[in-house]
Amino acid sequence: IIYGNGVDETIVHGDVVLDGNNVRLRGMTIDGNLTLAKNNLAAVFVKVTGNVIINGNTCVFAGSDVFGDLTVTSNNVTLVQNLVQGTFTAGGNNGACTDNHAFTDDNEDGNVDAEEAVEDELLCE
Repeated sequence: IIYGNGVDETIVHGDVVLDGNNVRLRGMTIDGNLTLAKNNLAAVFVKVTGNVIINGNTCVFAGSDVFGDLTVTSNNVTLVQNLVQGTFTAGGNNGACTDNHAFTDDNEDGNVDAEEAVEDELLCE
């Protein structure tokens, strides 16, 4: 279990790979890519400046902002209340997939500001 103090307080520079089963990640910014590579992983309330890749089964990714692409290639993944600026590709047989939306960081400040429009809902395949 890795708990940060919030996306503005805990910042990890570089890529993060969760490469063990049953790992939890919460409340931080990852200035790079995030990969959920094993099973039963959860990442919630994170900001990722790069891409998110979910290869593990039965994972949860929720309440997060992704400034790159979000790609799911595995099964039973729960995707809830995420904002994604890049491409959203959710293959496999997924669990919950609700309230995920596209956004554009119009002022390029690295934040999803209230005045920036949250766009269309993103649907899993």
